[in-house]
Amino acid sequence: MKLIPITQARHILAGIILFSVLCKGYSQPEALPCGTYKATGHFIKDAQQYRQNRAQLEAFTATFKDSSVSRETEIKIIPVVVHIMHNYGTENISDEQVYDALRILNEDFRRLNPDINEVIPAFAGITADVGFEFRLARKDPQGKCTNGITRTQTVLTFNADDNVKELISWPTNRYLNIWVVQNISFNAGGYSYLPGVSIASGVDGVIIINRQFGGIGTSSGANFAKRTLTHEVGHWFNLSHVWGDEDIGQTASCSGQGDFVGDTPKTIGTTNNGCNLAQNTCTNEIPDKVDNVQNYMDYSGCALMFTLGQKNRMIAAANSYISGRRNIWSDSNLVFTGVNNSPGVCTPIADFKASATQVCPGTSLTLSDKSYNATIDNTWTWSWSLPGANPATSDAQNPTIKYNSPGVYPITLTVSNSKGSGTLTRTEFVYVYTDNPSIKAPLTEGFESGSFPASTSNFNTNWRVDGAESSFVRTNASSSSGNYSLKYQNLDHPAGTVSSVISPSINFSDAKSPATITFRLAYARKNAESTDRLEVFISTDCGKTWQRRYQKSGANLATTNSLLKNAFTPNADQWRTETVQVGNLAGVSKGLIRFTFTDGDGNNLYIDDINIFGHVLGQEDFTLKDRLQIVPNPGAEEAVLGWDGIMLSGAEIFITDISGRLIGSRVITANASTSGGIQLAGICSNKPLPGVYIVTIQPLGSSQKTLRWIVP
Repeated sequence: MKLIPITQARHILAGIILFSVLCKGYSQPEALPCGTYKATGHFIKDAQQYRQNRAQLEAFTATFKDSSVSRETEIKIIPVVVHIMHNYGTENISDEQVYDALRILNEDFRRLNPDINEVIPAFAGITADVGFEFRLARKDPQGKCTNGITRTQTVLTFNADDNVKELISWPTNRYLNIWVVQNISFNAGGYSYLPGVSIASGVDGVIIINRQFGGIGTSSGANFAKRTLTHEVGHWFNLSHVWGDEDIGQTASCSGQGDFVGDTPKTIGTTNNGCNLAQNTCTNEIPDKVDNVQNYMDYSGCALMFTLGQKNRMIAAANSYISGRRNIWSDSNLVFTGVNNSPGVCTPIADFKASATQVCPGTSLTLSDKSYNATIDNTWTWSWSLPGANPATSDAQNPTIKYNSPGVYPITLTVSNSKGSGTLTRTEFVYVYTDNPSIKAPLTEGFESGSFPASTSNFNTNWRVDGAESSFVRTNASSSSGNYSLKYQNLDHPAGTVSSVISPSINFSDAKSPATITFRLAYARKNAESTDRLEVFISTDCGKTWQRRYQKSGANLATTNSLLKNAFTPNADQWRTETVQVGNLAGVSKGLIRFTFTDGDGNNLYIDDINIFGHVLGQEDFTLKDRLQIVPNPGAEEAVLGWDGIMLSGAEIFITDISGRLIGSRVITANASTSGGIQLAGICSNKPLPGVYIVTIQPLGSSQKTLRWIVP
């Protein structure tokens, strides 16, 4: 399978910023407020320029509120683009959920929300119609027809922050960019920059989790979830939290500068989605007032209003050129983004997914149309080109197909409507593995071969990499044995990136139970919060389904206690042997092993000396059930291959390194007894160097036995 390459490195930035966060724990029905200041300072490149822009905007706001322009009644139209970041799961939300989120946003900013009549008397006279109308863009930055919704496939959706903005961002002085993701990296529900960030940075806008976006679909539908977007867009138009810029719940908020709005009473904020309408957390004001718990910029569970003072502050921001806010609703920009006219029909953008992209011959899989940018009507048609499949073409929207021969196959979809056609071709999309693999367990891989990964056309006999571009690479920077190892270049990829290295198809028919995998590992964390994860999976149905057999992350994965910000290159003492109990593979004619690494903002990882056995070998003596053993092991010149109670007369012994290169062979004499031994170093043509070797014994008239010999 060929994934969209992600080559941009995640920026780790310093600076002082003000932005908001709404948190959501995985087990909670909706987000809880948290994290604002935890994230402060991480995502602004030029902190000094940002501070200057913020100061300039505050000075403008102070004079603007007294001007006649501040009392304008013009409705300002704001072009919006919604970027859905997904990996073809439920996070690939529907257009309808986007429309619902925009409906709620517009109702809230126009004071048209059905619950506005629930405002308590203390604030009923100052509820505001802000006068902003948000419309999905009808033209993209190149002038092409759009429905204002983009869809980008990326695993970063599960660990998102500004990293997803590197993948797609429309000019932030022309569009309000909203990125909808599955999870935010610091467990937040959303965040938005206040005006002041650079237009050129492409990061200005709102990022929000889909569970707090709109009121239908994946959203929980609760008030707090539905109003998260309203809250974040309030920040985008220069509103602070009602308690100010401090952390929520601080008594200092009662004497601080507050939220720069005169008609919102001082408060320390509302926690736990509370809704105590009589709440009064700051009693030092004259006259004393209850908290405006129902304000969108609090963290209550009953938010339903902006105040007139907040309206004036947002209108000031909209009239300032800081971060392009004044340009975004200009007449020329409304024409540029197409929101000045009624929406028309756009040409669809082709997209699709498959129920499986790795299968055995004869296995059915279903293709699902995921095309977007236009509403499906009776003018839509689908045309699938399916080389090697049965059928080879289809005009169904979601066809079911199968492949009868092993190979790597492309798929092309052309989707059309009354406005035109869109085509998408995915090369090397479906891998059909052989039912009869030529490789039998045991299998070793030390990455000593000059080409890795090998050509995908030979994937049935070679390892292959599936994931981010240049993720797993062969390196001679460090190795457990030999000269090369496999390196995951962690520092070159954003957190959340997932990449795998997959074995060739292996025949375990002669395997004894249980089977095991051993490999050498070296890994360092970058900091105490690094959450890199390594997993090992096995598949017995050609990769259609996988079962996890190993998982380690963070400190448990690390082979050194050192926290390293610079690139990690392990020394000899920083390698560790890992053992994976795979389970019963006896009689399994085809199997795949997959090593999967999930980037958690840590350092580089190295793998070497992968040994996939058809049976368990003891760490020290590798004793087999039929009394064939190497003692001592590890051992060098003193290591002896011994046997007891078996007949090896005429048997051949082969010793190879982990690249498969023969370094020695011997035929046991015809009159050998049923018990005996032979020095392994004496079989080798040259003195064996430290490393891992495979000793293969081929008895006459019997299946071969394989042992691993470690030379320290």
